[in-house]
Amino acid sequence: LQSSDPPPLAITFNPSLDIYTCPSSLLLTPYTPTPTSLLLGRLPSGALLYATRSETPPTPTPTPTPTPRPLPLRALAHTLPAADAALAAHARSLLEFHARHAFCGRCGQPTRVASHGAKRRCTAENCSGEWFPRTDPVVIAVVVDVERDRCLLGRQARWPVGRFSALAGFMEHGESCEE
Repeated sequence: LQSSDPPPLAITFNPSLDIYTCPSSLLLTPYTPTPTSLLLGRLPSGALLYATRSETPPTPTPTPTPTPRPLPLRALAHTLPAADAALAAHARSLLEFHARHAFCGRCGQPTRVASHGAKRRCTAENCSGEWFPRTDPVVIAVVVDVERDRCLLGRQARWPVGRFSALAGFMEHGESCEE
């Protein structure tokens, strides 16, 4: 971080991994990084962006109305601009990875944040365990009927009325996209 860089910012989640936000906008608040901070990247403004968890809502500047409140990201994602939704999803998945990998899968000793949050490393001297966020390959498809100018979409019964989705599914190891 250089003195000419804009101050660092953070996307903040509560302990249940609900995101603190204001209606229809991603809430980015001033943040002071620590050695265990989870770096998401650099914003177009040049500011470094971090993911963090907190019991209390962040205090944005200037203070918006209403006060930020935690919401499940899935409920909010369709109201955010695509770039903001992608940042928030990345932040949440990184926080969840670090919460679930506090101990080494090889020796059981604690792990620590490494590479600005891109991995975890075992703290045991005789273990070289390194752990990385997982990726789940998926296939997303829209079936199009060109002749009738329409497409096939899906929906879950529990979704709000009017919400539909492209068809999607996880790929198994060794499976092709077509399968």
